[in-house]
Amino acid sequence: MLKQSNEPSWSVVTVGTEDLNFAIYVACTYDLLPKSWPFSESKRWTSTNPSVDLTRTEKSVLSTQWLEWWNQLVRVRSLHEHNFDLYRPTYFESMDQELGQACRDTWQAFREWWHMPAGGNIAMIHWESAENVGQYVKEFEQRMNRKARPFRLRVDLVYTGLDDLIEVTDEYVIMPIRSPRENRFWWTQKINAIG
Repeated sequence: MLKQSNEPSWSVVTVGTEDLNFAIYVACTYDLLPKSWPFSESKRWTSTNPSVDLTRTEKSVLSTQWLEWWNQLVRVRSLHEHNFDLYRPTYFESMDQELGQACRDTWQAFREWWHMPAGGNIAMIHWESAENVGQYVKEFEQRMNRKARPFRLRVDLVYTGLDDLIEVTDEYVIMPIRSPRENRFWWTQKINAIG
């Protein structure tokens, strides 16, 4: 974050949020991710196997339930709120039966992976600081010969499951973890638009 006259002129908050990562983990475990952008056909990962083999009809029902839950999680995150209540074991009881069971069956494996020494949470902490946004803003300011206008941007990182980022609002983005060089074009365009 840069400061101008003791007030922040811009900020980018990058977080590897547990709720969205758990939802993607469930979808990867049961092969529920939509077969369309921005979800990935190839960038899927889980550390567990599904607890049951699903029929095509059961998988279709579960996929629909999962997508509704994902959209609910994203909507709440876009309102600057936390989703703690929407992905805890106590909440699974209130979900549709199929999705609640899938969440219960994957919860422990996800938590073990998320909190292991080289697991998801540690990966998120590394990637939260990987983007060199300050350098991109500095380049913008040099090119424009002025300070960037004040802006705030929140970026939620997901470990797997997305081919591309999701710009939910002007101030909120969901981004797959990847090399900062791969996101440079997007950051440059974004700073040009809001800075």
